[in-house]
Amino acid sequence: MITTINPTTIAPTAAPTVSVTGPPTIVQTIRSTGRVNTVAGGGTVTGTSANGGPATSARFYFTSNPALWRDSSGALFISEDNNRCIRKVVNGILSTVAGICGSRDDTGDNGPATSASFPKSNHLWSDGVHLYFTSNRLRKVHLSTGIISAVAGGGTVAPTPEGIAASSAWISQPQAIWGNSYAVYLSDYNFCLILSVRNDILRLVLGGTPGGAPGMWCTSTVFSALWMFRGIPNVITNANGTQEDRSLMYVLDFWGLFTYDLGSKIVTRIVGSKTASVTVVNGATISPSVSVPDANGFEIDSNQNIFIVQDIGLGYIDAETKIYWTLGGYGQDYSNGISILNAKVFLAMNIFIDTNNNNIYYVEREGLVRVITTGDM
Repeated sequence: MITTINPTTIAPTAAPTVSVTGPPTIVQTIRSTGRVNTVAGGGTVTGTSANGGPATSARFYFTSNPALWRDSSGALFISEDNNRCIRKVVNGILSTVAGICGSRDDTGDNGPATSASFPKSNHLWSDGVHLYFTSNRLRKVHLSTGIISAVAGGGTVAPTPEGIAASSAWISQPQAIWGNSYAVYLSDYNFCLILSVRNDILRLVLGGTPGGAPGMWCTSTVFSALWMFRGIPNVITNANGTQEDRSLMYVLDFWGLFTYDLGSKIVTRIVGSKTASVTVVNGATISPSVSVPDANGFEIDSNQNIFIVQDIGLGYIDAETKIYWTLGGYGQDYSNGISILNAKVFLAMNIFIDTNNNNIYYVEREGLVRVITTGDM
């Protein structure tokens, strides 16, 4: 049985209102200067045969879980979920970081990551030393040595708040992932759990469906299946020398977006809920009573503004005004160098903001990784 941890409170719902003012500067900048280009995918060369060549010559196989991560060196990591491998793009050249593309096996832990196989590859996160990813368990690849190892999952014991050995844990479907200097956090998508891994101990942080079975949706009215994480790190050292994580996690679930404060244990819904019946429109105030249609991924910037990729187009939620704005992607043009206002963004599944050079990367289910280059965001 899985213990249910209930949130302290949830935010009240409110009726949406439409802004009478124009969009903020950042939205205007992206709309006016944003240009879209393909950085990977769209070619014909499949699997490892594409290694060593231009990333745009590769053909990727994505389904619902392709993911992106870009590190401080400029390397772009791509989870090719339907081909069960993780790719890397550096200076436009493609390589494989982990997995044997196309293999469905579950072998190779504690050896070279490029010789390992896993049944799927989902979301990515890196602390600069390791690249973590969710599969049938949580794994990591040491970026210097290239060695892959299992972090959590593969066992038979249900996670508890008190903690169990991470390798003994049974995780039904690892999905979302995010971390900081204190712990790595992941979700069990099937059971609507937020889990943490610290010092090889896995703990249940939030959620649960007591007595549930694999594939069963969460019965909570507060949140649903947990799809994607991001966060604002805030790890402190107490007077007694112990560390405490007070970070603010942002979570995309089946209904919309909410935050979970790891310090206060408070869940606050930002937009969307189980009972939301109104679709947000451009210039409207967001609330739990309205939903962002077909939101597949999101990213937050340093000011806690939220960028959202949808089945069609991209959106933006201003942190200060709580107003939703469309950014573009509703056109029909797939050409490189096209304005975001005329570009076609179709089935975008994941997004990553590179704040160092003001680029917005996103991945489309049809096999493209694209970048929006902008002015000063």
